[in-house]
Amino acid sequence: MCLSADAARRVAARFGNAPPRRHRSGGGNRRAGGRRQRGNRRNLRRPTRPAHQRAGRPGAAIVAGDAVDARAAEAALAARVVATRGGRPDAAPRGRKTRGAAQVNPWPTNRRLKLTAFVIATVTWLAVSNITNDRRVVTGVPVEVRTGAGVLVLDQSATLVDVEVRGTRNDVRQVQRDDLLVVLDLSRDPRRGEQTHRLGPSAVLAPRWVQPVAVQPARLTVVVDELVNRELPVEPQLTGALPVGYEIERIELHPARVVVRGPATKLAQQTSVHTLPIDVTGRQTAFRERVELSLDALTDLPDARRWVEVDVRIRARQAP
Repeated sequence: MCLSADAARRVAARFGNAPPRRHRSGGGNRRAGGRRQRGNRRNLRRPTRPAHQRAGRPGAAIVAGDAVDARAAEAALAARVVATRGGRPDAAPRGRKTRGAAQVNPWPTNRRLKLTAFVIATVTWLAVSNITNDRRVVTGVPVEVRTGAGVLVLDQSATLVDVEVRGTRNDVRQVQRDDLLVVLDLSRDPRRGEQTHRLGPSAVLAPRWVQPVAVQPARLTVVVDELVNRELPVEPQLTGALPVGYEIERIELHPARVVVRGPATKLAQQTSVHTLPIDVTGRQTAFRERVELSLDALTDLPDARRWVEVDVRIRARQAP
């Protein structure tokens, strides 16, 4: 941007600077015919003008007589401001607030929107809660008592219980007793004898679409004993009567003793193992028969063999 000769002289007189080359005497030559315009201070830096007096910048003063086109300067200034504000003429510079500009408070509009969203969320939550809070009591759910190795359950107070479940209306209606199972885990309980345990929702194995809530009865009493092995003699059981004049001479068993497994308290009171009844009605001669052993539900044989060979010797009774 160029200044007129009068403007250049006024600037030089005020700031002590050499006028631009184009407008100073000498036709652009600093020496001007052997005479320097700035004296002997050839390396002296030209002072910077204040920002509000720089031509072509915001706040610059236009000196009278200046040949600058005011409209072009305003257009250039406006283009520079738009570029600084990111392409928006009405936007404030980044990182600073516009002085004197009215700040719009969006709170009244946002408050209505937030209130509406809160009401909708509350109604939705209540609707979902009512849908998923349907309850139903399923009766006759089996109870399974799980024990560790070498432990036997002799008795329990209940084998079927009632379970209350919660879920959606359709899921609660579809669940059946076969879908549920109450498990009492005693695999890590070292106690023996009679004991009582609480049955809570955590003891119920249920499908994932329903949630157990309660179990009735809430307590289960069980009798637990340790399994032991004991060797006992075998005793035959005979039924019927021999003909007149005959009698049993002897009975031989093969094997005569067997190993029985059962609860420790029960086997401690048992002295022998009986066979199933052997009918000797009308027999006059010796016979051999394979007979099964009589065992209750709590006792068993470790071996797969559950029978013995019985030899019955019969003889005629001698006259006195």
